[in-house]
Amino acid sequence: MKQKNIIFDITGVLFKEHKLKLLRKIGVKRIARYITRHRTSPLAFCFKTLDVIKEREQQLLGTVDTTPFIYKKRALPSCTADWQKGLITNAELLHILEEHLNALSHEGYFTSRQEEQLALRILHTMLNAEQLLAVSRPIKRTINLVKKLRQRGEYKLFVLSNMGHEPFRLLKKNYPEVFTLFDDCIISADVRAIKPDLAIFTHLLKKYQLTAQSCIFIDDQEENVLAARQLGMEAIMFDRLPRVRRRLKKLQIL
Repeated sequence: MKQKNIIFDITGVLFKEHKLKLLRKIGVKRIARYITRHRTSPLAFCFKTLDVIKEREQQLLGTVDTTPFIYKKRALPSCTADWQKGLITNAELLHILEEHLNALSHEGYFTSRQEEQLALRILHTMLNAEQLLAVSRPIKRTINLVKKLRQRGEYKLFVLSNMGHEPFRLLKKNYPEVFTLFDDCIISADVRAIKPDLAIFTHLLKKYQLTAQSCIFIDDQEENVLAARQLGMEAIMFDRLPRVRRRLKKLQIL
């Protein structure tokens, strides 16, 4: 069976971080001072802090039975998954994280006020919807691929992504030329399930009465690719676009 439905992720597939803008938002001098003083990356420290927050959640809430939100191949605290599911707003997420940082500060976790402020700044850059928009940009070569598929007129094109309501609205508003290429966009916040939970995949299949075997799924997270394959989709790991194109050619899509 030749697949007629092609499904794309957003982050890491259609859009990527503008690394220079990301560094500027955090503050290049702040980062340099931190590395000089602590001999480690502030981003690594921030991820370590998120791990500590995740442990605090488990202590406060018990074992959290939810699919974690994965960012840069790391599982983040469950409050971030709640945001991705649309259970809390972006403002509520940031407030929860700030409360955790304040509690850690009172416990003497940070070596200085500057370290605490830097951690807060990085979290806001990573998880604030407006900041995410500011450091995101379309991946032109992927967009050109989508345009080529759209021009052929043979395929239904979909977006299936883990994303909160606020960043998706901002991306759609600022890049309408990207999202009008697709027949529909389904985000985790609308479905209240995040990949790799099979529920978000089956939602798309049921909504459009598709079979898994008629779909190609393209994502940059291995666990999501494996979940799609479990359902019977042809799933392609997005690591390098030339590899994706070669796979699509082999499937006689290009």
